[in-house]
Amino acid sequence: MYIRILYNAIRGAFQFLSGKAGVKRILALSKIAEKFELSVKYTEKEVNEIIRNSIVFTDIELIRREMFQHRFIGRLRDGSKYWLEEDWKSLYGDYLGEVRGAALDCGENRTEESE
Repeated sequence: MYIRILYNAIRGAFQFLSGKAGVKRILALSKIAEKFELSVKYTEKEVNEIIRNSIVFTDIELIRREMFQHRFIGRLRDGSKYWLEEDWKSLYGDYLGEVRGAALDCGENRTEESE
């Protein structure tokens, strides 16, 4: 099975996010998290809009759930308010620092494939 992720550096949008991408998944979610501001409370609609502007595939709900599960964003139990988690960079900072340059070359469109 091939794991594939395409990054469109011009638009800054992810075209495909494989469920088995691991490192690339965290990297993709961190790029989206960078578009949120600390100390700002967002509605679900606002979160969806930020995600929609960050990806070119259509499963916005999947990305929102992934961002919550991986602790990039927090939310109220009823889903009425979302926020950027303050500690997401400390959770993934070292991890991302090691792979950011190798996993994505943001200067050009790139396809990564492996078995």
